[in-house]
Amino acid sequence: MPLFRFICSAFLLNCALISTQGTAQPLTLQSHTLKTIPANLAEHLIAAAEKQDVRQIAIDPTLFQQKEWQQKLSRIELQLDNDTAVTVLPKQQSAKADSVIWQGYISGAPNSLVTMVISNKGISGSVRHKGRLWQIRRLADGQVIMFETSPQLLNADDSIKLTSAQLKQQSTHAQQQSTSVLLPTVVENATGFTDETRLQVMVYYDIQELETYPDLLELIDLEFQQANSALLNSGIDAQLNAVVKLPVSRQNASRGMLSLMLSGEEMFSNLARDRQRYNADFVHYFGLNLDQWACG
Repeated sequence: MPLFRFICSAFLLNCALISTQGTAQPLTLQSHTLKTIPANLAEHLIAAAEKQDVRQIAIDPTLFQQKEWQQKLSRIELQLDNDTAVTVLPKQQSAKADSVIWQGYISGAPNSLVTMVISNKGISGSVRHKGRLWQIRRLADGQVIMFETSPQLLNADDSIKLTSAQLKQQSTHAQQQSTSVLLPTVVENATGFTDETRLQVMVYYDIQELETYPDLLELIDLEFQQANSALLNSGIDAQLNAVVKLPVSRQNASRGMLSLMLSGEEMFSNLARDRQRYNADFVHYFGLNLDQWACG
């Protein structure tokens, strides 16, 4: 009889352990609306000016004291605004010693996209859900903020408003001004690319943005992971590789950065030389509005 009780007790204990393991507690990102937006953030929070709904996010610091904390990000709870609380589930993540590049989606919304760089210094990333976009940014002072980007303000840079005819004209002008040997064109066909499937991308980033957003270089890595996942899911046999990341400054730019990049002027005067040096198939600018980008 005692042996029977022992076996039953062991069985029940084992069931309890299995049940506990299957219901791991989610990581909750606490957030609250900032009543006063710091003056030094005005330039960077222009996208939130319409609603003035800027939220400060806090993460439990004890998380990073736990062994293999990267494995505990199986569910994340986040309050996007006063009326929208979501549970985020992972699709894939890439862990380093002190940080995680994390990609996921909102539970019940498979077409949503949540991407974050998580470390003991804070969080950066973005949330796309039902046609809306929230940016999460770790600032230089360690504060983490989240704000919704107005779709109308995503086109704030005048370079994004160039017509296709203007783009073609500026591209032709840049080629005429360049003395470098043009790189071979990579052509897409029904089964993939005719040349190398690993495409080299030379990335320019805004040095002022790096000072404000210390995770900017990790955000570039995150963007490339997203792009490569999209290519893979679309059945395109190609992967993008950031062969080099070069800093530029928009401080004294005479016009939009994309416009200057296409014409090879001012801070991009060495573009043709650098492209040949790094054997880059594409050139990418990652700057002022971090969710805007262009390749050429």
